[in-house]
Amino acid sequence: MEITLTLEDRRRLVRIVESTKDWLRVNIEKCTGCGNCVIACEMNLWSIKEGKARLSQDYRKWCMECGGCYISCPVDAIEFDFPPGGEGVAFRYG
Repeated sequence: MEITLTLEDRRRLVRIVESTKDWLRVNIEKCTGCGNCVIACEMNLWSIKEGKARLSQDYRKWCMECGGCYISCPVDAIEFDFPPGGEGVAFRYG
């Protein structure tokens, strides 16, 4: 049986303490616009505009810190650190 979750469903499963520090960035000079980050992100935080990856301005509010965007980038254009301790994702269930 396949279960399909909407974006709203996925966002209800987590509680995120929004970080005051930027910990996820894209290096536009390296980005080739392949779109892997868009495909990898379950929270729909990435888009391609003008041939380059763009990160949603409110990513600190919704990112699950899975690293899928970072791992899927073939040219290392995404810089990923974890947010400082006490900030970031906390799962409501599990």
